[in-house]
Amino acid sequence: MASTVEEYLEVMNAEVYVDIYKLRDMARHGIPDPVRGEVWKYLLGVQDPNKCMISFIDINSPFFFFLSFFSFLFIDFF
Repeated sequence: MASTVEEYLEVMNAEVYVDIYKLRDMARHGIPDPVRGEVWKYLLGVQDPNKCMISFIDINSPFFFFLSFFSFLFIDFF
């Protein structure tokens, strides 16, 4: 049975991690046109399924520099 657009969006809008195995099983029965491009990005590995905060940090940002420097101080201190 083909999955609906809402079911695909529910899997892809997960807060932390997109379940690639579930997405792959759903796709075997056909992918609806409105979400086809986004689903293929996940299935081909173009889009990162990990949505935790660290993957959203730009490594060129001042925040990343501060974070890496701060963690360096605490790791060496203890």
